[in-house]
Amino acid sequence: MITTQVINDVNKTLYKILRESFGEDDKDVQIIFGSPAEETVADTTKAGMFVFLYTVIEDSFNRNEPNQITGGSRLLSTRPALAVNLSYMLTPFSASVEGKDTLDNVRSHNLIAKAMRAFYDNGLIDSRYFPLDTVLGESEVRITPTHMNFEEITKIWTTFSKPFQLSVCYEVSTVWIHSESKQKEFFLVEKPSLEGVPVFNEKEMAELKTKGGRLIKISPDRSGEITNIMPAAVQPGMGISIYGTNFQGKKLDIKIDSEEINVNSIRVINENMVKIKIPSNLSPGVKKISLKIRKIGEEEEEELFGTFRVVSADPNSSRITEIRPNQGKSGDIITIFGINFTNDLNITIGDNNVPKKTFVDNSQINIVIPDPLLPGLTTLTIKRGDKDIDAKQFGIIPS
Repeated sequence: MITTQVINDVNKTLYKILRESFGEDDKDVQIIFGSPAEETVADTTKAGMFVFLYTVIEDSFNRNEPNQITGGSRLLSTRPALAVNLSYMLTPFSASVEGKDTLDNVRSHNLIAKAMRAFYDNGLIDSRYFPLDTVLGESEVRITPTHMNFEEITKIWTTFSKPFQLSVCYEVSTVWIHSESKQKEFFLVEKPSLEGVPVFNEKEMAELKTKGGRLIKISPDRSGEITNIMPAAVQPGMGISIYGTNFQGKKLDIKIDSEEINVNSIRVINENMVKIKIPSNLSPGVKKISLKIRKIGEEEEEELFGTFRVVSADPNSSRITEIRPNQGKSGDIITIFGINFTNDLNITIGDNNVPKKTFVDNSQINIVIPDPLLPGLTTLTIKRGDKDIDAKQFGIIPS
């Protein structure tokens, strides 16, 4: 997957939204990604819309995000993706037909109205518009109007050396470009070396104890790791799942940043999974989670680390943050992670209702893919009644 194609993926997404919004009545409308100054690229005998990417700005809010850390004694550090915001200007134009009443040219006003309505309806872009095999689906992508006064937008047109034309501007954010930096491995503590450590027989051990000596247990091989935290983004007061190794039969002390998690908010599901309810007073941002693991009855403990993101609370919306795995065949169990899930949500895959679902909590629903479904890329949608709430792309693979 080439993540430097993500800006082109945004272009393709906007094209789909606009083409659908124009409908059958305006199916002849040209959608041109380029500057309105480039008149030669347009057929002036037809109506059209210029979609001009006039600036790309690195998102300063996400500029100093820390590296994402996972692991135990062996830690993996991953550089976060580059966050950028894209600014677009939409400029409609109409065919100029000699001898026709000037009202014929008002068709451009209809086009801008349709485009504005489509971008309004896709304030949070529906994932069905995303191209195949894109990283856009890894996060929310929003379209927000950029409010410019007449003087500001005229300055843009001055650079074209053309008379001002009706235009509206939008920002598409946030778009992530993955870093090429490789994961860095480092050790929280150095593994103790066994070279030079004396070997005692039973008699020498007994003499050592009678002289007040202490036997210190050395464990050079630590086996605990955190392999993943899901969902990667969660609201305060909701649950996260920590995946790793050797969780069962251990005493777990868990902290988020410096705040200890109450034991009643921790549940060990199995050897490889722990669920916790995060505090409701957490502020938005990247959080560090640490697990101290100790075998019951022993003093030796091991500390594991990971990071996840807390997002602002929005009690009025349910959202899908990720689907694991993001493809499957009929009969497979799929986990949907998200925000503000409720037990009354219905789920569809394409046009097919999903009858088998389990509401785990307000951040997780498990489903069984119904039978039969044709292989290919489709959309998994959560609904409340007949109203679509959110959707993400999902792949059906042959049985």
